[in-house]
Amino acid sequence: MGRRSRRSLVRVTRLPRRGRRRAAVHRGWDLTEARRAAWSGGADRADGVAARQARAAEEMRRCLRMQHHAATVPGAAWPARWAGALLCLAVAAVHVVDQGGITVTRDPYYIGVAYHVLEIAAVVTAVLLLTGPVRLGWLLAIGVAAGPVLGYVLSRGPGLPYYSDDIGNWTEPLGLASLAVEGALLLLSVPLFVRSLRRRTY
Repeated sequence: MGRRSRRSLVRVTRLPRRGRRRAAVHRGWDLTEARRAAWSGGADRADGVAARQARAAEEMRRCLRMQHHAATVPGAAWPARWAGALLCLAVAAVHVVDQGGITVTRDPYYIGVAYHVLEIAAVVTAVLLLTGPVRLGWLLAIGVAAGPVLGYVLSRGPGLPYYSDDIGNWTEPLGLASLAVEGALLLLSVPLFVRSLRRRTY
């Protein structure tokens, strides 16, 4: 064993146990430089992760902007949206005529309240279809169409509580007109609502 090796061994054996391990591992290597290299590598990895996260966040924001643009900016769906809005207004108009005017409330009272709620909902839905979120507009349009259809069937069939005047009156002209408008709105709104779900537009 040479003189230099013996001196190195003496220095190592004089160190504490923990220092011996470090000296054995890092002998001939500058610990400060090793730490700097380790910190530099960790910083580079952290910068890479941060950059990937930033790119993913930017991509998500871009997708959300595109979805919002597709949902609220008119495009090829304008004819369908106008048709849905006009059908909603037609539903409201038919029920206003049926109840005898805007300020009139039909008997029994819960039927009159249901008429007013339907008319307000139909107008709000028409506005949403033209200016607001597409998915919510078509969902409300389904309700505006399906609610009166269900009421028509129940009132002409088994009847409703405290309301039996229309039992069996399936051929009333105003009722048939209302049924036609509501059926058209239902046929229009259901496929478009399903399409908005598939495209994830709002």
